[in-house]
Amino acid sequence: MNPDMSKWTTVSSRLVKSQGEREQHWIEWSVKDSFNHGVYSSSFVLYKPEAGAADADSVLPIDHLTGSLGKVLEHFYPFAGRLIKPEKDKVARLFCNNAGALFTHKRFDGVVSDLMDVEQFQPNELISGLYDVHPAAEVFDKSGLPTLIIQVTDFTCGTRCLSFSWSHTVVDGISGTHFLRSWAQIARGEPVSLMPVHDRSLLAPRKPSISRILDEGPCRFVDNVIQEPAAVKFTMPEEGIGSKTFHLSARGHESHEMTRFLTLVNGRPRLKDFPAGYFGNFVVPAVSVLTVGELLSNSLSYAATMIKRSCEEVDEVAIRDNIDWSAGNTIDPYTLGNKLFLPGDPRASLHTVLGSWMPWFPFYELDFGGGKPSLGLFNRFRMRAIATGSCFALPTSTYTNHQGDLRIIIFGEKNMLGELDDQL
Repeated sequence: MNPDMSKWTTVSSRLVKSQGEREQHWIEWSVKDSFNHGVYSSSFVLYKPEAGAADADSVLPIDHLTGSLGKVLEHFYPFAGRLIKPEKDKVARLFCNNAGALFTHKRFDGVVSDLMDVEQFQPNELISGLYDVHPAAEVFDKSGLPTLIIQVTDFTCGTRCLSFSWSHTVVDGISGTHFLRSWAQIARGEPVSLMPVHDRSLLAPRKPSISRILDEGPCRFVDNVIQEPAAVKFTMPEEGIGSKTFHLSARGHESHEMTRFLTLVNGRPRLKDFPAGYFGNFVVPAVSVLTVGELLSNSLSYAATMIKRSCEEVDEVAIRDNIDWSAGNTIDPYTLGNKLFLPGDPRASLHTVLGSWMPWFPFYELDFGGGKPSLGLFNRFRMRAIATGSCFALPTSTYTNHQGDLRIIIFGEKNMLGELDDQL
């Protein structure tokens, strides 16, 4: 990407620290954290000042944002910490040292439409706060990487963009949105409705049962995925990987080929007495497998029933088995670009569709005291070949005059996206 940086001005950049005092300490990863190294999850919301307002400060004041952020970080202190990686090929560790979340305020010399098409949005790193941080570097600076990166971008039309990017190693989307809701609550002068729980030992494997699961083969949680030869390697399609946004989705394979739908299930409410505020990664994949012919010859309700059934099978026994299985199958995150994850891993084949259902994402709840946003979008970039077939469903808003609709973002081979474009 070679953007025109002459239109960008950095107004300020600061580190926002927790206002509470806490002893510095390391947090050890759970087995559910270990599959997300090097990934940042990024989204943004747009705020438009009301007619007659001087500027976006009337809706989203910078000082109010940073002040409330310092307060919420007292409770969500891992987001004020650092990812420390000593050298190449080593996994970064989480150090809770209150170094502070990175908060940058920028100005773009243009209107929103100069930078993005909100109807056919393409991921844009420039509004994410990640452009200047380079989180994909093989060796971090000794001071480490921020776990939370916030960027505010002002446009000449008066719109203000608030972008939030957090390390996916630290938390999943459930915990990330828990943080955002809590931040907005504090900004509005309200108490945090759900306190975070930072005890990652809650997802510790049952050590005696690991060998049983490995000896007997994949647990029932993963026994419906197609076994792949261990020697299979990922190759980047010659035409490259791209993304395109549709209101509908589709994908084509031969009728005899197997296709898999993988969806991520929140494990928190599925374990007895497990804290709803668990702050970390705890999503579990549910996999449905059919031939393309079976899928196309049956009704839509048949496919929906298969997906629903696979999700219902993710009960407490299956989740605990999966935690044990994951603990015994640690994957080197820095080989993912060249090698298969594991035989039978649901992401091993380009015949897998990964669906992420995100209408629950609190885009339009993020009122920091001056009103709700007009638009919220997932901002994912740096997609690899393993992400081909990923689909994300998000809510729309009045900004696009499609309130109540779903916005579908599909990642796939560029030639496939072109064929879809011709059909729609």
